[in-house]
Amino acid sequence: MGTPHGTNWWNPWFGDSRDAEQRRDELVGHLTARSAAPVLMVGIAPGHKGARKSGIPFTDPETLGGDGREQTAMHVQSLLRDLNIRDKTVLWNVFPFHPHEVGDDETNRDLTSAEEREFAPLVNHFQPRRRALVLAVGRPAARGMKSIGVEASYVCHPARNNHQKFRDDVTVQVERLRHEGLL
Repeated sequence: MGTPHGTNWWNPWFGDSRDAEQRRDELVGHLTARSAAPVLMVGIAPGHKGARKSGIPFTDPETLGGDGREQTAMHVQSLLRDLNIRDKTVLWNVFPFHPHEVGDDETNRDLTSAEEREFAPLVNHFQPRRRALVLAVGRPAARGMKSIGVEASYVCHPARNNHQKFRDDVTVQVERLRHEGLL
């Protein structure tokens, strides 16, 4: 992930700092440990309190034993633990970098259509067609998956008080996999 930062997005893995090195190590550890995982959960982009600081999508520093909580990460990690699929799920985003308002990297902004299309092909590195289940968390993630021809099950994003709908959507998909003997 050698791409430097942009004017309205930030690469959590770029640079020589100790923090950037730790984020790279966390991401590599996550991806390596789950290389054969049956589930791929794809989100929209890193949030400024979560993956921007932890290096792993849907993960905040607290999940990794540090300080700092992010709501989406809290809901995703809680559900993965409750369903006992945390170690069976690869986590990634359509846009791997943290999108923010120009001049304020402590904000989140919506992706442009071009950003959705440009970076969605990176998902192919995680062999989505070999996974038993690909979950697209949120409409932008679903559009990104569709743009590269990956069949993904849309699930509601847990933000804005949609966490129960998110939980219900994911649970239905995981229980289907279990019923089919794929998980």
